[in-house]
Amino acid sequence: MMPHSHKTYLLTETAVGSIISLLLSIVFVFLIFDANETVSVFGIQGLIFDSVPQSFAIAFMATLMPTFLTHKRLKAGKIKVIEGRGTLLAQNMFLRSFTMAIVVTLVAYALHFVAFGITGLSSLGFTTALIYKACYGAFLGAAVAYYSLLNALSTSSRV
Repeated sequence: MMPHSHKTYLLTETAVGSIISLLLSIVFVFLIFDANETVSVFGIQGLIFDSVPQSFAIAFMATLMPTFLTHKRLKAGKIKVIEGRGTLLAQNMFLRSFTMAIVVTLVAYALHFVAFGITGLSSLGFTTALIYKACYGAFLGAAVAYYSLLNALSTSSRV
């Protein structure tokens, strides 16, 4: 069973990652899409295609920063390692972040394509697209940060 201090650390840092990803997603929706128009789902200017850079950036940063900060806190003795837990991810934090970003981006792109294909939607109103991208960013940031934090607290890398 995980100690309360680790649970608190994971929840706090995951929430921070989620909020940062949400805010950055909102900023980029305003920068990329015209607020007066509908947002296409398909095509080079569409939501599916835009999921690629969004997913990559969030996954990369939601792995890199929590890993960096956790390693720093582990070395300073502010938090302890979770004993007996290993990770399949690379020890090098840049390689770990890049690997996570590639895998998450490929999965996210496929899921966006399938999900929007099932709905049959070809466009969304700007506000709906904004809410969707913000929620997606928050969820992805939280999921990747939590997984990355668990791995950063691991005793060793198997790679």
